[in-house]
Amino acid sequence: MMDCEQDADEGVSEGEAETLSYRQRLEKQASGDLVLMQWSPTMDLLAATFADNSVMVNRLSWQRVWTIPAEESRPTSLAWRPDGKVLAVGRSDGRVDVLSVEDGHRLHTHTFTHPIASLHWMVQEECSADSDHVQYTDRSLSFLPPLPSLETNDEVDTGVQSTQQRQVKPLTKEVDVLLAGNKEGTVHVCIGGVFCATDVDIRAPATEEGEENHVMITCLSRDLRLLSAVVLNFDPHRQKSALYLQVMSVDLIRERYCELQHLSLLYSHVSSLLHYTSDTLRCMTEAWEDVLLTMDIKLAKYSTTLKEGASVADELLVLLACGRARSELRDFLLDELTAKGVKKIGLSLETSYTRVRKYSLNCLSR
Repeated sequence: MMDCEQDADEGVSEGEAETLSYRQRLEKQASGDLVLMQWSPTMDLLAATFADNSVMVNRLSWQRVWTIPAEESRPTSLAWRPDGKVLAVGRSDGRVDVLSVEDGHRLHTHTFTHPIASLHWMVQEECSADSDHVQYTDRSLSFLPPLPSLETNDEVDTGVQSTQQRQVKPLTKEVDVLLAGNKEGTVHVCIGGVFCATDVDIRAPATEEGEENHVMITCLSRDLRLLSAVVLNFDPHRQKSALYLQVMSVDLIRERYCELQHLSLLYSHVSSLLHYTSDTLRCMTEAWEDVLLTMDIKLAKYSTTLKEGASVADELLVLLACGRARSELRDFLLDELTAKGVKKIGLSLETSYTRVRKYSLNCLSR
């Protein structure tokens, strides 16, 4: 890591090019072979990808903030939201993960058909679109109120924390657009980094079948009228490549940006609700599985003491019907299960039932 200092060499006349000198500030050993690196807009965080397909965010002092373990898909591009609070990671399987910088939780995931080649995130304070458009008021909280927190078993990692931290960005006047270019000449326009509003075909002119069009760089003009992209066209048959600068008119995005932003807000609410429902079902399943696992361990241990052909169900049925238990079952109930153990299992069943009922009512009341 180096600082850049700009000094004028002696003997260089005014108006001539100045030289740049660099001073090393820090040298740290990386945990693997680096592939991609990108500073945050505030220059206090550094996002990096490695050869094992892992993603890491470090502070300026090289203190690790969080790491996403290696996956099969390879990270191909990085893009910070200009406020430095969200990081987008494009991958070779066509996926774009939108991650929270605080803890690395996945806020949203886009799944596209072709590998991602480039990402660009644009945010400006206010949309410069025409002022005669309809201005929407966010009334989504009237229909989708804030979701309650899920109470989970501390012993089981349910991943619910990611759902509780999903925050829907309120409706504002700012322009917030994430551009994702793939390797087939298409740019995906995502409003707010969440809602994919449209796909723009920006392939090189006279592209023939079999040729590749990698979107290397994308940019949207501040007035939302023009979409520019640098496209690398490669012909595998002739082994020739060429760079093209494509400029496309996207007036429709400018004219309907307010509507698209409102639709993005509603999409965020619905997406958050779906994730919450999914996590609720997982919590309900785990609540029952926790009790069933406890019972299964104890009964499996007792079943090993039974004679061939006998079953635990038969033993319990005889006890229920006749009021008498075999010596093995009596020893199991008194020594292994015990009265305290039965009360504990009963309490676990009651707690699990209460949780399942609460989760169900929470979802049905929304």
